[in-house]
Amino acid sequence: MAFSAAPASAESGEAKVSVHGMTQSQVASRFGEPERRHAPVPATGEHPKPPITRWDYADFSIFFERDIAIHRVEHLKRPE
Repeated sequence: MAFSAAPASAESGEAKVSVHGMTQSQVASRFGEPERRHAPVPATGEHPKPPITRWDYADFSIFFERDIAIHRVEHLKRPE
């Protein structure tokens, strides 16, 4: 799966909806259940880092720090 970095927002008709700062329950309410939920990546290293979780939708993925959305990434469309 290829990704393209994009601001933390999602297309909804003509309006962009920011996902940055939304909770997981707010994201699920807004976009429905994701196609796949990835397990949190455990923190490593000397300094504790919060776990990062990824939810995959058909056209984008949303990354969470703990329960809060931090990034939305568009999936690249491959030319046919």
